[in-house]
Amino acid sequence: GSEKNQPTLDVYAQLARNALTADQSEAISKSTDPAHQGTTVGVRFNMPVDIGAWSDVKSGYEQQAAAAELRWQRRLFEQEKERKDLRFRVTETKKRLKLAQQLEAATKAKYDYERERHGRGRTTTFMVLQFEQELALAQLNRLRIQTEMLSLISQMKLYAGAKQ
Repeated sequence: GSEKNQPTLDVYAQLARNALTADQSEAISKSTDPAHQGTTVGVRFNMPVDIGAWSDVKSGYEQQAAAAELRWQRRLFEQEKERKDLRFRVTETKKRLKLAQQLEAATKAKYDYERERHGRGRTTTFMVLQFEQELALAQLNRLRIQTEMLSLISQMKLYAGAKQ
């Protein structure tokens, strides 16, 4: 775009051999005679008349190019930020998953112990049901975190595939 309004200098030349007669064969034979040739040689220079407008247009194209470069740099920055954020989220989700698994194991042990006590007549059915509900909630929490982890891993694979 910035080259479109630049001054141009064209050099051109044209050579034509002409002969006019009523007889076609005589016209063709005379057209090769140097006495009947026409030559045109020239130089053409084109420059915008309004130098101020030309300067403004050139400045506008330069600003567009600078803006495109800034958009490109911004997009690279955002991609790097997204990649770091994704890594951080994966790390944090791994920690949360480990804690959820530990919580589920502890809740399971508590439930098993309470169920054993119920079998010996040492506790109520309500307590066993309450511990069973806590175990179900712990399992649900673990499954939710595992689903989140799988989602993050698929995002990382998608990002890695797009990067290549």
